[in-house]
Amino acid sequence: MEDLGLILDTESGVHWAPVGRGVLAPADLLPGFRYATSTEVSDLLRYLPSDPCINIAPSTPCGSQTVQAALDFIDIFQTGLPNRLRAIYDLSLSPDGTGIAMALSLFVDLPDNFISLDAQGVNFPPASLDDGMFLVLIAIPELSTLLLIGSGALIGLWYSRKKI
Repeated sequence: MEDLGLILDTESGVHWAPVGRGVLAPADLLPGFRYATSTEVSDLLRYLPSDPCINIAPSTPCGSQTVQAALDFIDIFQTGLPNRLRAIYDLSLSPDGTGIAMALSLFVDLPDNFISLDAQGVNFPPASLDDGMFLVLIAIPELSTLLLIGSGALIGLWYSRKKI
């Protein structure tokens, strides 16, 4: 697979795609990708500082280290928007392709150093053109693993037929 700029979470082993801008229906995603779950996104947020200044309606400015950590987090996901990360995840769709999803919004207000973090349910597809997607790469077994499993299944099938 060509280099897609995947971001490896070394603690969980999850490969994340850069967020970018725009949202696709699950059927239109590149093969091997899916929308992240709420649990995966929640686990990912552990990389943000645990600081009470980061909240949905910030009233206290954050310190420079906290601000830099939030900006670095946003930068890793290459949103194309200054100081902002907004991404859709955890879809629940009806057969017509509409439904609900979760949207995470992280915004660093410079120079005031306020950091807003919010996650809430939204309609899918979203109306905002600034939305991106939290996508993860589905673990694909190595070819050798597939060959071993396949040959084991064939041997088992052959052995069961031979006994009859």
